[in-house]
Amino acid sequence: MSLDNFWDEYELFFQHEFINDSDFPESKKELLQSELGSYFINKDFTIYQVKTEPFDKITELDSQNNFFTFMRILYHLYFPKVHEFIEYHYEKYEGDKKTWLNYVYREFKGSKSTRGGIELPPCQQKVMLLEWCEEKLFEMSSKRKYKKVVTEMQFINAHRINELENIQNDKFDFTKLIKMLNEINDSFSLGNYFSVAMLSRSVINHIPPIFDFDTFNQVASNYGGKSFKKNMSNLNESMKNIADNYLHEKIRKKEVLPNENQVDFSRDLDVLLGEIVRIS
Repeated sequence: MSLDNFWDEYELFFQHEFINDSDFPESKKELLQSELGSYFINKDFTIYQVKTEPFDKITELDSQNNFFTFMRILYHLYFPKVHEFIEYHYEKYEGDKKTWLNYVYREFKGSKSTRGGIELPPCQQKVMLLEWCEEKLFEMSSKRKYKKVVTEMQFINAHRINELENIQNDKFDFTKLIKMLNEINDSFSLGNYFSVAMLSRSVINHIPPIFDFDTFNQVASNYGGKSFKKNMSNLNESMKNIADNYLHEKIRKKEVLPNENQVDFSRDLDVLLGEIVRIS
């Protein structure tokens, strides 16, 4: 069977071998099965396919299993092996290296662990992987500078996102909102200011039903006191106009790119998100 036809958005980024291939060594199959089919790493850090039974097609469950296998192995590596692990997969991937690095960086930066509703600090292996990805992206970029992991400031406060994640609301599902907020943080940390503005615009379009309105115009005009309305007016007018300009303006002879000051509506967004936490 052709492996090229199987891997797409998730599986594409990691190196696997199918145990039902005719040339898959029997000794490796026995090792996999002794591990209940989870994973096996040999000295060159190849990750083998999760399944221990022959199959005809990749399923969504395979996608999840293989990514979690990658993450689980990374988090249990000795520190000196972390760079060797990620370098192996980076070299093995035959597609666009920057796409691969951006994917790994985004997925790991967005992952987190909690205990009792409190977000735990990232493990050292994760920090090392993120730093390696950033350095590599910086080396690969001739025009664009990728920042270090942003610890001094996040566009959306991590504690605020955690508060939203802990809300139990029978009327609204906050999954999409939380995902957009995490992606805003990722984009801001990488200097992707177009994305920050556009995603922020999507957030204010997404949340009006929480306030019993259909549009953000109605929220900004009718909800809350004077101070809240002022913050929302700033989002509704200044931020929305900036984002709309990026979305709709056609190519010109000369362009000026946005910077972090131009898209920094983080305080007004935090006021909005704080109110969602309060009323939910």
